[in-house]
Amino acid sequence: MPSESSSLPMRTAALTLAGLIFVGFKPLEIILQHKTPISVFPHLISPLLTSLTVLLSLFSFYPHIRTPVTYIWNCFFRPFLITKPSGDQREHLDAFYQGQADVYDSTRPYLLKGREMMLQLMASHLKAQSALVGGAAQKKKIWVDIGGGTGWNIEAMDEYLPISTFDAVYLIDLCEPLLAVARKRFAKRGWKNVHVLCQDASRFVLPEWKTGEVDPRGSVSVITLSYSLSMIPTFYPLLDRCDQVLDPGQGLIGVVDFYASRDSTSTRERAIGTAKYLEYKMGTIKSYNGRNNFLNTYFISIPYYVFLGCSRQRDATAAARAFQVEAGNKIGQGQGGLITPVSPFFKTGFPPISDPNANAMGLNLDHDMPDLSIGPSMLAETNMPTDGDGTGKIWSAHGTLNGQKQTMVEREGARRAIGSDGMAALGKQQTIYDVGAPLSPFHYQLRKAWRVPYLEEKIHEQFKTHIYGWTWEDPGIDVERLNITKDDHILAITSAGDNVLHYAIAAGVERIHAVDMNPCQGHILELKLAAIQALEYADFWKIFGEGRHSDFDTLLTTKIAPFLSSHAFAYWKTHSDQFSDNFYFQGFSGWALRIVQLAFAVAGVSADVKRLCNASTTNEQNKIWTEKLRPIFLNKVVCKLFLANPIFTWRTMGVPKNQVNCFLEDGTIEDFIKATLDPVPLHSRLKDVNYHYFLCLNGRYTPLSCPSYLKPEGFKTMKSAQVNNAFKLHTDTILNVLRGLGDESLTKIIVMDSLDWFDPIPKSTPLPPTGAQALDELDESPEDAYEHLKSELDFEILEMRRVLKPGGNAVWRSAAKYPWYRQRFELAGFKVHPIDIRENGKAIDAVNMYASFWRAEKV
Repeated sequence: MPSESSSLPMRTAALTLAGLIFVGFKPLEIILQHKTPISVFPHLISPLLTSLTVLLSLFSFYPHIRTPVTYIWNCFFRPFLITKPSGDQREHLDAFYQGQADVYDSTRPYLLKGREMMLQLMASHLKAQSALVGGAAQKKKIWVDIGGGTGWNIEAMDEYLPISTFDAVYLIDLCEPLLAVARKRFAKRGWKNVHVLCQDASRFVLPEWKTGEVDPRGSVSVITLSYSLSMIPTFYPLLDRCDQVLDPGQGLIGVVDFYASRDSTSTRERAIGTAKYLEYKMGTIKSYNGRNNFLNTYFISIPYYVFLGCSRQRDATAAARAFQVEAGNKIGQGQGGLITPVSPFFKTGFPPISDPNANAMGLNLDHDMPDLSIGPSMLAETNMPTDGDGTGKIWSAHGTLNGQKQTMVEREGARRAIGSDGMAALGKQQTIYDVGAPLSPFHYQLRKAWRVPYLEEKIHEQFKTHIYGWTWEDPGIDVERLNITKDDHILAITSAGDNVLHYAIAAGVERIHAVDMNPCQGHILELKLAAIQALEYADFWKIFGEGRHSDFDTLLTTKIAPFLSSHAFAYWKTHSDQFSDNFYFQGFSGWALRIVQLAFAVAGVSADVKRLCNASTTNEQNKIWTEKLRPIFLNKVVCKLFLANPIFTWRTMGVPKNQVNCFLEDGTIEDFIKATLDPVPLHSRLKDVNYHYFLCLNGRYTPLSCPSYLKPEGFKTMKSAQVNNAFKLHTDTILNVLRGLGDESLTKIIVMDSLDWFDPIPKSTPLPPTGAQALDELDESPEDAYEHLKSELDFEILEMRRVLKPGGNAVWRSAAKYPWYRQRFELAGFKVHPIDIRENGKAIDAVNMYASFWRAEKV
């Protein structure tokens, strides 16, 4: 066959000839009709010329269209034109891929999305895991790529983690045409540690197992399945085998595949989807669901998932302690919490083991892995005899049978003694295979136990994105006026995390409980903590200083992911575009910035805004504010349409109606705005001190004007484990978090302005009796939730009294100078006094957003 270079002149000549025929089609047709023998069939001349033009064009462009033509032919036409093989699965695969093996890798990138993500996640977590293990002695590193076909996964992984990292890499596949491509690929790369094995995936055997070099059980470091799990009919025994050979301490399994349809009429999927069984069998570290919109249309998109997991036998006691003991959170520990998926066979109508139709459904009940005796598979275990009373006691990963502890050897011996036939005869009732530890994805996280486990409940559905992209309180004043020290145990509202990060940097606080009901606010703080640990300062600055990073999506998967919970990773993977332009213009608070900048542009004062941001003195700032910007902010149209509009104040500034009522007690909305903004220009310079207003006016921070965590010294401080390990991030109400904490376990509770949100309680209303609790069930409607909220304040105050040490403080800011609820604290036995009240046109801090600052001391 001529080479690409030698055939180029021929294709060029063919294209030129086709062009000449097309341009001179009519004259050439006339000439042929009169001057050639073919003129006796004049009606054939036009079709012949057209056909010749098309053939010449196809010949010219063949290298460019060969791949799609080959793919379309082999996938959609050839299967109907050839005789179907009558043999086994291997013959079917060979027949289907024989004609397209050499173009397979060229056609799948558009259809098989998520492969790179899975490999990047695997590589980043292996690196993070290696850093944790350090110089400790490690077992031989073996990677098994199941259903790897052409070897694309292995070659692609080399970009993220050198293949030389592994002692041995095995590609397992049953399709010889695809494996032939893989062998050529690996030979070209010169890899001596990469081996191709043509085997049935559900019964694969490695050479080390045959020679006795290693014990099969727990011998594999990495297992990957890229769009192969759903293609393997016997995926139950395959995942059973993966579970048995995966290293329980350090092993990782990565899967990317199509969703298993819940409504499919396929017998195999109706019994249980591959993803369900995967989550049941393995511990989840990361889970992401996406859609492949490869045609760029809303009408056609292919759902897929990416899964990164580990053995359910992995030790998670450190995480469990961090959550239960240090954070007072029992979710994921058992009763009423976030439990591990139970046996899917118990839920999906899977046929009893004794059902004669089970094998007809394509479910092989006797897949005992005869190649190597490495333990019973899941379905075989469900065949074990019951306890005699027909209840069918549970096998567990901890080796519990009928309430008695057994070793794996004893269990295997029992199975061998009974035999497969005997087990099938005795197994008259289906039992559940319980893997024992009911742990959540939070517990299997590799690096940091910051995010406390939470259930994704109905109330979270209303939070599609964050409300606050930055924090409005002045944390410097908090540290100074509250005397925050390294010995403090603080509970504070998360918001965007700026304040709690400042407490950690400025005082090295021993414990910080950051609480927010909006999961997205927790995702922001978690991302900041993770990015500080994973990135260099320059990249971190681009993300949160400038609010944009062109490679954020790549950094997220390749570096930041090991430090993130599965929930946070999935959220930022879906919302990575928030950092493509400007993060601070995203969320509800971002709309406030957009509107402000639009108002400045329409009024023609954008240049004055820049002058204000760069002013060298507070007097210069005040002059620009008074003469140029104040008339824009405080004109009646802006006040009425925006600042006095309850929809605007709630959606963009997070100010609910009850809080508006608080400052209306002291005057009009216009009075409140004047008292808030007029003192600010004279308080501190925007260009190097007052970063709160600088961000609002400039749209991004600068190295001189930014929160402490964005400064190089603050960034360095936060990298210290002693500092960042102080954080526990709760996704719940303040009341529920307080309930989980021990008596006298906190020194300070800083609730920002959240108490303004409650409905006023009449002075004559007594506190709830001792032992009473607020309802905590999910409310069916916003109205019910609102009624629930009204009754919650007193319970919250009583819980504050319980968890605070003597002399500890509950601290809040308020839009009112003398908020009504201070009396509820006094009724509960607190000593209440103001830290500062906004009077005489003076600012109480750099932000000055609130009329007062209060402290309730436990005496």
